[in-house]
Amino acid sequence: MVKKILLLVVSISFLTVLTGCGSSYSNQLQGNTWTLSSELDDGIASDASFSDDTMKLKSFGTSEVYTYKIEEKSGKKVITFTPKNLNSDGALLYSIEQDGDKFNLKPLNEEAKEWFGNATLIP
Repeated sequence: MVKKILLLVVSISFLTVLTGCGSSYSNQLQGNTWTLSSELDDGIASDASFSDDTMKLKSFGTSEVYTYKIEEKSGKKVITFTPKNLNSDGALLYSIEQDGDKFNLKPLNEEAKEWFGNATLIP
């Protein structure tokens, strides 16, 4: 019985640490308005704003809304975007790394490569 309780406490602690890994990035993203510059944006960057679980992209009067979450996977921080108001085959997966005051996004699946490719969030 003691082993089961200890295992439960260790498991909860581990999950809390994993959840906390993404929360600092989430807090930083929510604290700014960002420019999303992408290798596929034809030189026209979008403005990005984040709330608890939503990213809004605005460009030339149009907007796109995505839900997002940040998790630790295989030692990397991964941000998952899911389009809310666009037709999509699935979620867009990116590794996310902080570089000074910017965040670099590298695509981890085909959908991400096709939608934005490599991208940077700039405050």
